[in-house]
Amino acid sequence: MSDILSSIQRYDSKEIVDLMEVNSDMQVEHFQLEGGFQYIKIYNFLLYPERLIDFLKGFPTEDRTKTILNGNKDNLCTDSTAPGFQQPIPHTYFNNTLSPILFNVLKHYHMLKFTYKMCNWNYYTNCCYPEMPAFNENYVPHTDPFSFAANIFLTDNEDSSTDLFKINIGDGKYIYRARDLSRHHKSWLEEKSRREIKNNVNEISKWKHWEGDDTYVRYHSIKADFNSVTMYKGDYYHALGYDAELNTDVRYSLVGVIN
Repeated sequence: MSDILSSIQRYDSKEIVDLMEVNSDMQVEHFQLEGGFQYIKIYNFLLYPERLIDFLKGFPTEDRTKTILNGNKDNLCTDSTAPGFQQPIPHTYFNNTLSPILFNVLKHYHMLKFTYKMCNWNYYTNCCYPEMPAFNENYVPHTDPFSFAANIFLTDNEDSSTDLFKINIGDGKYIYRARDLSRHHKSWLEEKSRREIKNNVNEISKWKHWEGDDTYVRYHSIKADFNSVTMYKGDYYHALGYDAELNTDVRYSLVGVIN
């Protein structure tokens, strides 16, 4: 019994608040790009990013790739299709720490209209690693099912980014976000068909750092700097930029999303 007790990481509430303390001299920048895309970049965000890493590492998770490669795909627990693997983290740990801080930054730059009490937050980690495979070509640009994402990057990776894409619908016209594609029926059907084919395979394949093609055109990259935050609306087309062949370091981030 004593071995169990000593092996469980336990914190009091002040310790949790302290390990997520932010820098008073953080640098915040707001950017506006083509297609109406806006994002916020915060530099030098956390006082103790290493402490937050140690805290997050204590949460177990299912590795989807491991499950599939071991022949157990019919018993998957996770519904995540993200690259690498994710650790779901209860949002209650962040109610008095990161959530109100991130909300206030978004509010300051007029990127959302609702109140803090109207927000439903979820948190998870993203972990990408050298030689990781792809699942159903999840390196291809996508949109998210939530309103806003805040990526807090906890590791230093030279070749790592959030890459932004627009869909080429012909005649020199491009679509930047999912809601606008529905107004172009032929292009919407083509994109719907691509998604259905890709998502129904359950296939493990070689990971690619997707740089675009005739359909998905990359127009900007946001570098995943150590101890920085990138915040943006999730319904714009984007992809995770990470070279699993050349990178020798893990890319580890905490993601807070507003539903």
